[in-house]
Amino acid sequence: MKGTVVLIPRTGKGYGYGHLHRTALLAKNIGEGASVYLENQYEMDRILRLLNGIRITKDPWKESPWDLVILDRRETEKELLAEYEKLGPVAGIDEGGKARKYIPYLIDSLNAGKSNGQPNYSFSVLPGIPLRDIHEASFNRILITFGGEDPADLTAALLEKLKKDHFFNSRKISVVEGPLFKRNVRYSETDVINSPDNLIDIIPAYDLVITSYGLTCFESLADRKSTR
Repeated sequence: MKGTVVLIPRTGKGYGYGHLHRTALLAKNIGEGASVYLENQYEMDRILRLLNGIRITKDPWKESPWDLVILDRRETEKELLAEYEKLGPVAGIDEGGKARKYIPYLIDSLNAGKSNGQPNYSFSVLPGIPLRDIHEASFNRILITFGGEDPADLTAALLEKLKKDHFFNSRKISVVEGPLFKRNVRYSETDVINSPDNLIDIIPAYDLVITSYGLTCFESLADRKSTR
């Protein structure tokens, strides 16, 4: 893609890592001309390390007009959309907020907000997958991942529960430690995967993925080789 593109992900406590990660991949695919704007200073040092090699703009308004503005924010307020429209033509990815019906170009991959306006382009990461009965499946290799941040500390709570229930016996369990975790994962019964570059490359190796709602959930379901 030629021209200038500014990508704006949703960052901040409680918003996880998925929007930022997808933005980083998209910026790398666009290549020269792509910049990322970070709306706040939340975990700035670690986020900047994740965006290594990608141009960061501190004030996209000073560099406007841009050829394209891409929002990956999950929910955008109408007032904020009006500010971003001053930068250039706007496209939104999986936008489910109040500004959805006002965004000029919508791209949906999660069917997040069709009730509030049809997208201009959509694709599904769930291509009619026949899910097997969970009670009949054999889970020998299990992956646990609660995003890049895990703000509710679900990883530690789940591992404690599994340990009490002797769930580790005869099973291979791996745990993803995201780049924005507040504490390290320390369980001798598990393998710890630290900040993988692309989780979707790892998912097919497992029989079961335990996760919460988010991009990882849809990526797991899209893998036909594994039971979710």
